[in-house]
Amino acid sequence: MNQDQKDAVKSIVDMEFEIAKVQNEKVDFSHNEIKTNSLTQRGGFSGGVVMSRMETINEKISANATKQVQLLTNIKALIQDLKNAGII
Repeated sequence: MNQDQKDAVKSIVDMEFEIAKVQNEKVDFSHNEIKTNSLTQRGGFSGGVVMSRMETINEKISANATKQVQLLTNIKALIQDLKNAGII
């Protein structure tokens, strides 16, 4: 393989690593339940209910989507570079 082909293979491997990393960074919804105390559960006061902040959830979703968009942009640029180099 010539140097351009080696660089292309390295770019593809790096891109595969980034794809795997984004896929493993799933948005965690495990702490989004409504929490109450024993008094609230018995009909005590409604102020004892604690709900997750929707802004935090939306920020996590947005950050994950932004990473995916950036990754797709990088993939498109890599494919174009490989086409221009005559590799694919």
